Formats: sequence, structure tokens, C-alpha cells
Amino acid sequence: MEQCIQECTECIQLLDQDSRVKPEQIGKILARRGSAYAELTQWQQAHHDFQRACSLLPANKQLKADRDRVGAALHRSAADTSFAQGDMELALAEYDNGLELEPEDPKMLV
Repeated sequence: MEQCIQECTECIQLLDQDSRVKPEQIGKILARRGSAYAELTQWQQAHHDFQRACSLLPANKQLKADRDRVGAALHRSAADTSFAQGDMELALAEYDNGLELEPEDPKMLV
């Protein structure tokens, strides 16, 4: 996964400098890198890539679903951290935010 992230990053840097590149090309690479970040549970980076990819490919429903899935995981992670630190109010708010994105995710209900 690390190699995928590195190669996608290099590709994005090159393509960002080329005005002839179609946004769809960068969007697909961002989605690939976002998936790699998600596999490594690097939720913040994954969500950032999926968010940017969605802005470049607004009609892609699967990409939006992936963004929401990763966003829910990001909120779940923040909620778990807040819970472990004893901040129940913040934990509950984060769980609620995650449930808004993925209301059927059983991990959000545990």
C-alpha cells in the first residue's frame, strides 16, 4: 500500500502541473490513493483524497459512497479516542456524525 500511495502521489504531482490533463484522470488516481490510505486506516488522508476526487467526479456514486464510508470511519475513530479520554459528549457527537454518513454501519452502533 505504501508503494501505491507513493506512486499515486508522484503521478498527481506530475499531472497537477499539466494543463492538458482531464480532471477525471486526477480523480481516479486520488480515488486509488484514498483506497490505499483507507487500507492502512489513515482515515484523514483517505477522506481528503476521496473528497477531492468527488469534486472532480461529481456524478460517480460509488466514489461518494466510498467517501462517506471513510468519513464514517474517521468519525468513529475520533469518537473512540474521545471515549477513551473520558469525553463522552464529544464521543457521542462524533458517533452521531458517523451515523449520518453511514446509518446502516453496524460498527457505528456498537
